[in-house]
Amino acid sequence: MWLNEAFATALSYKACSMGGPYVDDFKDEAWLHMSGYKRWGMSEDLMPSNHNIQAECPSTDTAESLIDGITYGKGSSMIKQLIYLMGWETFCDGLKLYFRRHKWTNTELPDFIGALQDGYNQSNPSQPLDLNSWAQDWLQTKGTNQISAEFKQVDGKFTEFKIRQTYCKYADSCYRQQCFNVGFYDEEGNKVETIERVMLDAEELTSVPSIVGMPVPAAILLNSDDWGYGYFTLDDASVKVSEQILSRIPS
Repeated sequence: MWLNEAFATALSYKACSMGGPYVDDFKDEAWLHMSGYKRWGMSEDLMPSNHNIQAECPSTDTAESLIDGITYGKGSSMIKQLIYLMGWETFCDGLKLYFRRHKWTNTELPDFIGALQDGYNQSNPSQPLDLNSWAQDWLQTKGTNQISAEFKQVDGKFTEFKIRQTYCKYADSCYRQQCFNVGFYDEEGNKVETIERVMLDAEELTSVPSIVGMPVPAAILLNSDDWGYGYFTLDDASVKVSEQILSRIPS
């Protein structure tokens, strides 16, 4: 059930974000609108009543209880993250395999993930990605992680930049892999740099060597552009700047 609802939600917003004759007016606001679903999922994911995205569903009565923010909000956020993790074209390659192999039949999670894995492997033979581990960590565990930046600087330039994951309350003890952007902002709220496709490892600490040597900005925003999922926090300096500039940030 989660894939039925999450797939429909995420792909409808993806289609709108790509534009077209009937959705151009919605194009620039599509992902912003979907962030409401993500907040719904996040709020329920931080509660003691949270559950896995792929939950046990032995009866239709149980199914009704799973129509919630985890299934819709978090589930669709996972499809959105999977699109960014794999890349849109590669994600579509996997979907084509999935539909071709399983047309007019019922499927289970390994069928879906297996087709995506094969599609990814065909397009990216030199860049391994284990989608079975991804599915286990994201779809078959509950809760989320708090994600924060830790860095060192000398003379206004980064000498070290790491991202730390910690377990949120009511979450399973799991570090999760994902891909997102990091935004740098000046004191006026202008984005001065976007470090795209930062890969967060399934580990407590992930080093980001591409940021080392870059000028330290006034504010740092992890998960800029909202491709990732987690309880992302700001460092103290970024909090102080954000209190002044938040209303002036366009998106």
